[in-house]
Amino acid sequence: MSDRNYGENDRTPRRDYGQAPDHDYAEQNYKTALGVMSEVRAGLVGAPPEAGLLYAAAERGITIAHNAIYSAQREIDRIVTDSDVYPQGRYERASAAFEKAAEVVKDGLSRAQLATRAMRPALEAAATPRFVGSDVEQQFVRDEIKDIVNRSSDPGGALATLARDPRYAGLAASQFGRSLLLGRGMDERTVERSYELVKAEAFAMTMQHGTPEQRKAAERVSVAETMQGAPLAAESACQMWLDEMAEKVRAAGLQAAKQAR
Repeated sequence: MSDRNYGENDRTPRRDYGQAPDHDYAEQNYKTALGVMSEVRAGLVGAPPEAGLLYAAAERGITIAHNAIYSAQREIDRIVTDSDVYPQGRYERASAAFEKAAEVVKDGLSRAQLATRAMRPALEAAATPRFVGSDVEQQFVRDEIKDIVNRSSDPGGALATLARDPRYAGLAASQFGRSLLLGRGMDERTVERSYELVKAEAFAMTMQHGTPEQRKAAERVSVAETMQGAPLAAESACQMWLDEMAEKVRAAGLQAAKQAR
């Protein structure tokens, strides 16, 4: 996982005298995003490698968006003040620079959001209990679970109850447990709803009866919720900055139209 500190040598898009107050809000939101990412990084200490890769992907997406904003602001400011170019040319060039930046920002933030959405499943997988025992023992427990679920009039509820027991939790919350629900003829939506309850019960069991390492992994799942705030705050900041640039491009267009009359 990257040790990069967003706060160091940060190239925060600059504010020109007379800019709208939204610029200040944009800077605040961006700093919020950085603060959230810093908190997430600290919370992921000891997490599996996949979580570190997802963090790095989200961090990279936010950085890409921020750098695109920074570069576009400088370029658009240079273009619209270039007296050697006719107003129409300035407008066209500024428009092209804006559209390019907006596309890069959208792509970067989409990557950050995708990585953020994937973080919770990754952390939950690490916290989900696993069956420990020989193949013979595993088959015996599988048969027990199958028998209990198949005899129940509420297979989802029965499987959720088994997930509270350390003996059964690892297999009940696995794809084996999900396959038992499908085998009872439940529709896909009902299966997914029931399976989520089973996993939640297994998760609660881990928090109560798991090893110290398992409990730590379960506690770490909350980091995924915290992380959701980072791309949202970054998106808000970038949108404000894009709105500022769009206004400059619009002003250049009005000047070009006036000159053409």
